[in-house]
Amino acid sequence: MRIKGVFCSIGVALLPAFTVGSAIPDIARTARVKQHRAGAEGNLVIGEENLRKIIISWNEIRGASYEVCHMCSLGEDGVHDPSVGTLIPAPDTCGGKPCSVFPGAFIGLNSFRVRASTGGEWGAWSDERRFEVGDEYGQISDVDSHAEL
Repeated sequence: MRIKGVFCSIGVALLPAFTVGSAIPDIARTARVKQHRAGAEGNLVIGEENLRKIIISWNEIRGASYEVCHMCSLGEDGVHDPSVGTLIPAPDTCGGKPCSVFPGAFIGLNSFRVRASTGGEWGAWSDERRFEVGDEYGQISDVDSHAEL
C-alpha cells in the first residue's frame, strides 16, 4: 500500500504544471493578406488604397478570450507600453481557430503579439511574429521563417 502511495505521489509530481491561465498563444508562422476594403460592397477605401488587411491566427486555449497587439513594444518586465502600438480584442475565429482580422495594415513590416485571458486574468504576451506585407495578396510567411531558409 505504501509503495503505491509513493508511486502515485511521484506520478503527480511529474505532471506538467500547465494551467489554462498560464498558457501563451503561439501565432502561426503564416498569415493571409487581402486588399483593404470596406462596406457591404467591398469598395476600396479612398485614400487607403496602399493599405492591406492581414489575418493572423494562433492555437486555441480552451475558455480564453484574446487580445492582439499590432506594432507593440514591451518593456523588460513584459508590460505593454501604451504609447506604442494598437491593442485590439480578438473575438473572431477563422476555420475554427482563433484569429484576428487587422484592416489598415501598411505595406512593410508588421509585428503582432497575442495574449489570452481566462477568469479575468491576462497571461503573458506571445512571442512576436513579424510579417513583411507587400503588394501581393494571399498567404505570406513570417520574416523569421524566411531567415531560416
